[in-house]
Amino acid sequence: IKPRKALIAILATLLGGVLGVGWVLVARALHRGLENPDDLEELGLPVYASIPLAVSGLRDRISRRRLFRKPNPAQLRRRDLVAVYEPADPVVEAVRGLRTALHFGLLESPNNRILVTGPSPGVGKSFVAANLAVTIAQGGQRVLLIDTDLRKGRLHKIFDIEKPGLTEVLGQKITPAEAVQGIDNVEGLDVLTRGDTPPNPSELLMTPRLGDTLEWASGNYDTVIVDSPPVLAVTDAVIVGQLCGIALMIARFSESVHKEVTISANRLRQNGVNLRGSILNAVEKRASSYYGYGGYYAYDYRGTKTEE
Repeated sequence: IKPRKALIAILATLLGGVLGVGWVLVARALHRGLENPDDLEELGLPVYASIPLAVSGLRDRISRRRLFRKPNPAQLRRRDLVAVYEPADPVVEAVRGLRTALHFGLLESPNNRILVTGPSPGVGKSFVAANLAVTIAQGGQRVLLIDTDLRKGRLHKIFDIEKPGLTEVLGQKITPAEAVQGIDNVEGLDVLTRGDTPPNPSELLMTPRLGDTLEWASGNYDTVIVDSPPVLAVTDAVIVGQLCGIALMIARFSESVHKEVTISANRLRQNGVNLRGSILNAVEKRASSYYGYGGYYAYDYRGTKTEE
C-alpha cells in the first residue's frame, strides 16, 4: 500500500524518455523539409550556394542574450550583416562563392538585375540579399539593393535607414536618385528601401514606373539586387521577376518543403521569370558533408605559422 517513490520516479523517467524518443521519431518520419542540395537539384533548381547556419561569434552571443533579454536594434543589425561585422564567418565565405557564381551567370543575362525570392516567409531572403550586396560591393562594384516587399520589407531595419523609399518613387513623389541612400561602412553600396506601406502594393508595382526605376538602376550601377516578397504569399514576386535578368529561389534547411518550392518554381517559370537556380540557406552541420563543409567550418588564416 505504501507508495514506492523511488520506483515511481524511475518508471516515470523511463516512460517519459520512451515517449519523447517516439515523438521525435514520428515527427522526423512525417517531416519532409529539404535537408540536402540534391533535393533541389532533382526539382530542376541548380544550387548556387549552400549557406551554413551561423552559430558562432557575434550571432551566437546575441542568441544567448535572448535567454535573458531581447536584443536591441543595433545588435540585430550586427547579427544580420555578417559580411560587415564578421567577415571571417563561414557564412560570408559561402556568400563570396555565390558572388563568383553569379558573376558568370550575369554574362548571359539580358540585364544586371538579380531577383532574390523564396516560397514562404522566414527563409532568409533579406539576409542573403543584404550580405550578397555587401560582398559584391566589397569586390569593387557599384551595387544597388532594392526592397520591393512593400508590405513587410525589412532592409531599412537591417541597414538602419529612414524613409522614403520605393513607394514614394512609384508614387512619383520623389525621383530614384533622391530616394537612394548610401551605406557609410560599405563603399559602393546604395539601398532603396520599401518606403511607407501603400494600400495597394501589387497595383503599384504593376505600373510602368517600376520598369523605369529598374532601368535607371541598371544604367547607374554595375549590379542591382532586388529583394522581393515570398512567391506563395502574394503575386508581387512574379511582377518584379519579369523585369529581372536572373531569379534565385531561397530554400531554408529543414523548413522549406518540396511541395512549396516546386509550386513556387513553376509559378515563376510559367510567368516568364528566368529562374536560374536556388540557394540552400541555414544549413546545419549534420547535412554539410554534401559539399565537404563539415570539416572546414573553422578554416581561416588565424593561428597559422610560416616556416622560417
